Amino acid sequence: MIDPTLPMQPFYEIMLKLEKKERLDILLVTQLIEKNMLSRDGKIAIAHSRLEAEFYEQKFKRTGN
Repeated sequence: MIDPTLPMQPFYEIMLKLEKKERLDILLVTQLIEKNMLSRDGKIAIAHSRLEAEFYEQKFKRTGN
């Protein structure tokens, strides 16, 4: 059961960004993890990590460092 007091807005925005393959706000993700509102090994965190890895791989290919 979902906690009715849990604000859904940040999660909705996160899901929209992930669907578009857009990078997430690292501060928001970190805050949600620290507040135990987001699991470190859940699907959102894994998708976030994958997007970050892809971003930095592309950056490395472009710049060489």
